[in-house]
Formats: sequence, structure tokens, C-alpha cells
Amino acid sequence: MTLAVGVSAEAMAGTLEDIRGRGVVTCAVAADAPGIAEKKNGQRSGLAIDLCAVLAAAVTGHATNVAFVDVTESDGIVSLQAGEADVLFAPAQWSFAEEVNDGVLLLEPLLKRESDGKVFGPMLRQGDDAWFVTLRWLLEALRKDPKSLPPEAAEQGVTQLGLAAGWTDRVAAASKTYDQLLQSHMSALQGAGWSVVPAPEGMRFGP
Repeated sequence: MTLAVGVSAEAMAGTLEDIRGRGVVTCAVAADAPGIAEKKNGQRSGLAIDLCAVLAAAVTGHATNVAFVDVTESDGIVSLQAGEADVLFAPAQWSFAEEVNDGVLLLEPLLKRESDGKVFGPMLRQGDDAWFVTLRWLLEALRKDPKSLPPEAAEQGVTQLGLAAGWTDRVAAASKTYDQLLQSHMSALQGAGWSVVPAPEGMRFGP
């Protein structure tokens, strides 16, 4: 997937504005999905939890500016549709028909499970192009290691997508690299039957 970053300041609306207004990224996560999202002794862990911290660091400037909504497979999409969350990080069955009928979209599958055909990746409400581009761009930057991005790419994140100033340093501090995030949860993910979906073709940083 090749995606040029060209979102003007005027186009930033909807979810991004809501997040900036409240100062918190709200993530709907699976209530109990080993390796993806778990809660033990009041502490959350998993790939979804780390990705939410990355979003918060990039958009608000602080990785701790996150609120979580626990969901089950049956009510995750409902929670997203209702505006209770900005992004849904939970395993789900997925098809183009479901995407059309539910009014949400899968940004990118990050994991898949052959035993039941489920996938895992960030899901968003349809119709919010600025939020879609921001998340897609941020995920690609994370795969490349934010600290390695050219200065013009980091600056575009601030001026064109509304990310917080110094976002590359904050994202790197919050998450290391995407491969390192995966590796930190790989034992639990593989134990639950998940395998990594290869990254799609990268996008360009520039007009």
C-alpha cells in the first residue's frame, strides 16, 4: 500500500479534534486476549496496550494519556460505532461485507489466526479520513523506527497530521520499534495461535 501524506490542516477534524479537546486517546480493547490485551492485578499488558500508548504519545504528547474500554467480540464494533472509543484493538472475524455493513474499517491486519480465521489490527469508524491517514502514517513510521525518519517526515507529522511536537522522540521512548514490541509479546501471541502478517509495501513520506 502506497500512501502519500497530503492532509491539510483544514482537513483535520472529527476524531483528532475530539482527542485534542479531551487530551486522551480512548482505545477499546479485548477484555482477555493473551498477548494482545490482558489485565492482571489491575495492570494492563499486551500489544494493543502498547499500541495505544504509541498513539497517545504521538497525538497528545504523553504515552499515559490513554483511556481503555474493555469489550468482547460481540460488542467491540458497537462500542466503536457509538463513539465510545477512538480506535478498536481486538481480535475479530473480518470480511469486506462486514466492513460495509458495520460502517467500520480495518486499517491493517497485524496478526492472523488460522484456527478461527480471526485477525487483529486497528479498526476505525468509516468517514474520518484524517484519523485514518494519521494512524496509517504513524504505524508505518513505527515500523521504520521513528528516530530514523528524515526531519521533513517528522515535521509533516506535526504540521499536516496534527501530531504533538517532538512526537518521534516520544513514540520511540514509549514503544521502541514495532518489531521490538512484537517480540516482547511473541511468546504469548504464538501460544494463543497468532502469527504475524507481513507489512505491506511502505508509503512515501512527502507530497
